[in-house]
Amino acid sequence: MENGDSNQIPENANEHCPGPQSESAGQSDACQGCPNQEACATAPKGPDPGFLSPLLFQLLNPF
Repeated sequence: MENGDSNQIPENANEHCPGPQSESAGQSDACQGCPNQEACATAPKGPDPGFLSPLLFQLLNPF
């Protein structure tokens, strides 16, 4: 299941899962008892730095 942009929610996640990239990942009430709770709580949040590199290159090298 996918939620929003690239916020991949595991198929075995609880209902109303905030997603692993959410600031409340692994900590919200919806996470209680989820098999992914610890992984989500400790995973890095925010955009993948590898995603930003090509964008920065294009911005700094427009021609």
